[in-house]
Amino acid sequence: MKKGETIFTMGNDAMTAGAIAAGARFYAGYPITPSSEVAELSSVRLPQVGGLYVQMEDELGSMAAIIGASAAGKKSYTATSGPGFSLMQENLGVAVMGEIPCVIVDVMRSGPSTGMATKPAQGDLLQAKWGTHGDHGLIVISPASVQECYDYMITAFNYSEKHRTPVVFLADEVVGHMRETYVKWEVGPEDVVERKSPVCAPADYKPYDFSGQSDDIAPLAVYGGPCVFRINGTTHDESGAPSIDPANADKFIRHYTDKFTKNLDDITIVNQFAMEDAEYAIIPFGCSTRSAKAAMNHPAPAKPMVTDVFVKGAVQGWNICVTSTIPNVLMAFVIIKILNHSGLLALIGQIFSPIMGIFGLPGEAATVLLGGWMSMGGGVGVAVALFDNGVLNGTQLAIVCPAIFLMGSQIQYLGRCLGVIGIKGSKIPLIMAIPVLTAFVSLFVMRILMLGN
Repeated sequence: MKKGETIFTMGNDAMTAGAIAAGARFYAGYPITPSSEVAELSSVRLPQVGGLYVQMEDELGSMAAIIGASAAGKKSYTATSGPGFSLMQENLGVAVMGEIPCVIVDVMRSGPSTGMATKPAQGDLLQAKWGTHGDHGLIVISPASVQECYDYMITAFNYSEKHRTPVVFLADEVVGHMRETYVKWEVGPEDVVERKSPVCAPADYKPYDFSGQSDDIAPLAVYGGPCVFRINGTTHDESGAPSIDPANADKFIRHYTDKFTKNLDDITIVNQFAMEDAEYAIIPFGCSTRSAKAAMNHPAPAKPMVTDVFVKGAVQGWNICVTSTIPNVLMAFVIIKILNHSGLLALIGQIFSPIMGIFGLPGEAATVLLGGWMSMGGGVGVAVALFDNGVLNGTQLAIVCPAIFLMGSQIQYLGRCLGVIGIKGSKIPLIMAIPVLTAFVSLFVMRILMLGN
């Protein structure tokens, strides 16, 4: 790309700049969201370069005006959105039939009908290609960035002039209103295509005679000049005179398609990314291109092997063991040793002995339940420490084990989870009491199973 000025602006601004850089000097339009900035900016900038802006009464008149201005020798354009583009379809067909170069910007919004004026959509694609009736080709260009709004607007005018055809510049609201930087590179004569002018005598000029033209495109004279020709929507012969001859109709209807199909390599714009070893291709256009590229850069992870799952689980388990379980167990051993040496463990035993005795446990077993309430790893550590100190025997350890897990590390997890999911504060104490009650039930059941009474 040539060097130029870096500008931070919206897509609609870059479209306007691209049109003027391509040599456009006439705009006729009717404001409509989300394309109105193109009209607003054109009204200011066109007079600065000797151009003309005309506010029309509606979109029908807008399309007719740019056809007339183009025929008179001025590169012309308009801008609209879905509902307005629908109104342009009749005169768009006239431009196709008359082979009049011009550019129609359609900044798409949600439809149908008036839809949602400020919401993006891409529903005008088929309207852009097939909105007008009959058999014909049409060039449609869709930008995906502010830079492409500028670059491809120049391309749109070049295609229009080279192939004597209206070109639809199909943007969407996101790209039209998106703000980002682009390089406004300096456009030189070598970057701009001008329409072919006739070289024959004015009296011999036939505006639609493409025979003998290597590109099958007839030269276009300036309407109102020495060369006289007709522009209408009726099927015509080489001179522009109406003709209902079937052979003539077949010739020109094929021409309206063939001049594009025979030049697909010239008019097709496709930007490819990472297709070298691709198995699948996503074909988006407009703003969705940006999402597709982002998704492409973050591919879905490959399906893991069984061994990978095992190894990952082992690593996670080791991490939990090292960072949580072992520290909790060691802390529990230390706490029990401190309680034992300080005499507090014996005091706890005396206080809770009547309650814990119901379950065949010494009073000191209450510390196991308290530890499990705070952390399951801590509860296990307390139980093992009491067993190591001879406070609990194997049977008593079996009785208390289910209660440890039913306590469920409430202090660590349950309260935190209930708060996150939006449970009312008044209900949290009752919900947290349920695991405690089930833990005591398990103590009773385990006593019956282990002791038989």
